[in-house]
Amino acid sequence: MRLYAKCRALGARVILEGDSIADAALAARVYVENEGMAYINGFDDFNIIAGAGSVGLEILEDVKNCDAIVVPVGGGGLIAGIALAVKTINPNVLIVGRGLLSFRCQLNLSCSVHRVTPLNS
Repeated sequence: MRLYAKCRALGARVILEGDSIADAALAARVYVENEGMAYINGFDDFNIIAGAGSVGLEILEDVKNCDAIVVPVGGGGLIAGIALAVKTINPNVLIVGRGLLSFRCQLNLSCSVHRVTPLNS
């Protein structure tokens, strides 16, 4: 909830609706109709995916001879953008998607032992 508080502190109107992403999307459509807002899909929008692509470009700038990038996967927008940008520049880079729970567990394990640990499927 700290994220929401920070957004509100910056003047954002944060609205939490429903028990699922589907419920939230339906509620958002009502706001679009009733209040003239724009609906931007966080997973399937050109600008969102292009923004995520900039993450891939930064990785390629920072990691010389990058051969693989592991990306947490939730809705698909992040991996779509990273894959598009990276594969355009270097089609030989392997892009691996990991589900959020397994990725978080693996990341916590790696951090706890202070070294990268192999991913188990």
